Amino acid sequence: MYDIAIDHASALTAAIILLVFLWAFLRLIRFLAGRSVAWAVRLADAYDATPSITRLAATLMWLSGAIHLALVPGHDGITGILFVIDGVGFIGLGIAAFITAWWSRAATVWLAATIAAYIVWVVAGWETPDQVGIACKLIELVALGMVLRINQRIGGTRLRRTGRAAAFPLIAIVSTFGIWIGGLAHPDALHAHPGAVLQPVSAVATPEQRAAADRLLADTKASLRRYQDPAAAVAAGYKPGPVSDATRPMLTRSSIPVARRRWSTRERPPACD
Repeated sequence: MYDIAIDHASALTAAIILLVFLWAFLRLIRFLAGRSVAWAVRLADAYDATPSITRLAATLMWLSGAIHLALVPGHDGITGILFVIDGVGFIGLGIAAFITAWWSRAATVWLAATIAAYIVWVVAGWETPDQVGIACKLIELVALGMVLRINQRIGGTRLRRTGRAAAFPLIAIVSTFGIWIGGLAHPDALHAHPGAVLQPVSAVATPEQRAAADRLLADTKASLRRYQDPAAAVAAGYKPGPVSDATRPMLTRSSIPVARRRWSTRERPPACD
């Protein structure tokens, strides 16, 4: 349905590099902690004390942050500035998940605002959805669902718990419809790839278009009129041949036995158009 915009391809590389870096960094911390390095021991203890759902949510926010920062060179103006703010914010919230207690509520607001801003940009035609953008929003939606699950443990009134439960499916539905509507309304607004449906052209020809079509038809007839005489056509370089497709390589004599075996008496050869 969508292609990958050329200036978005670097975001995929950034995401892969980030995952490799996180894996190598964690292995290094484990190694140094085993050597009783004080700061590595503290980091390893903080990581081990963090729930798995929090670790995964932080990793997803780091991924989104890396993607946003990698997209900055391909976007100018307010969009590029917002990408910088988003990227730095996601990286900061990912770090805060291991050392603070307030990070989950801030992450909820940040994730929801980022997803909502993307939908506004797509519907307004300022950004065209592509594979990278949609994948980034999917990462943020999954991270938002995890953060909402973490917030659910905090408690609150019944109304607030109900609101948190309904927030994720609601924003997922709104995001899906927003990308769909934006792709249909602006199939080629900013990037080189079309959306789901190409915009139809006008069904009524203008007088100028009709006149141009008439001139093209008249010129074509005039240019072919002299070739009504076969001798003139041969003199101009036309090479006469059989009026069939038998001269094609796939329909030469060597392929006839195969065709005869395939076309039995019950299956007649296909009619030519």
